[in-house]
Amino acid sequence: MKRRLIAWMFLAVMLLSVCGGTVGGAEGALSPGDIVTYGRYEQDNDQQNGPEPIEWIVLDQREGKVLLLSRYVLDAMPFHAAKEGDTWESYGVVFWDRCTLRTWLNGEFLNVAFTPEEQAAILLTDVDNSAAQSAADREAKPGDDTQDQIFLLSYHEAGDLYFADLEARRCAPTDYAASRGVYAAPYFQADGRDTCYWWLRSSTPSHDYHAGAVANVGYLDSLIAYAGDAGVRPALWLDLAR
Repeated sequence: MKRRLIAWMFLAVMLLSVCGGTVGGAEGALSPGDIVTYGRYEQDNDQQNGPEPIEWIVLDQREGKVLLLSRYVLDAMPFHAAKEGDTWESYGVVFWDRCTLRTWLNGEFLNVAFTPEEQAAILLTDVDNSAAQSAADREAKPGDDTQDQIFLLSYHEAGDLYFADLEARRCAPTDYAASRGVYAAPYFQADGRDTCYWWLRSSTPSHDYHAGAVANVGYLDSLIAYAGDAGVRPALWLDLAR
């Protein structure tokens, strides 16, 4: 209990420094666009100094809960890892509910990035994977809904719900993510760094073996699901009262 209290006091201080407001009810002090820190993950690619605090952008706020999206791409990972003997023709439709990236995010990533106390405040979210989550101009094939603590944004969420334009969607990888294989093209920048592709959870009708992504330019796109040079930008709902 003492450890949890200390952790939340630390979070409150971080929120205060970022938001410039009182955190007496932290939920009242936060609004979309604010940057907060929560959890830790390797980012500067210096294993000697340990993992760094993860920065998150507040996308939404509802009744003491906030939707967070990592400010930077944190790692390189295929949407679905290809098995030996897989071909494009045999791959079929790759849905979020059965992809290996979902398993990794809610397993290894969750346990590496967050303490048990921090995990307790990350809500188990009902994730909508219906056709309603498609972008207006890019109809995604619907998959089964899931319950996840960590998830990816959909076409709809990354397209016209939480981002105003292409520039707002652009995202750069950390040094660690780049070392893991994320390709950052030297044409567009975010936060002074070259930007990269990052995965979305929506399946796409363009090719069965593709998954949704945001391009380094910032437009909605898709990639071969087993591509290893796209980045992971986790999202989560956090309960500020815990």
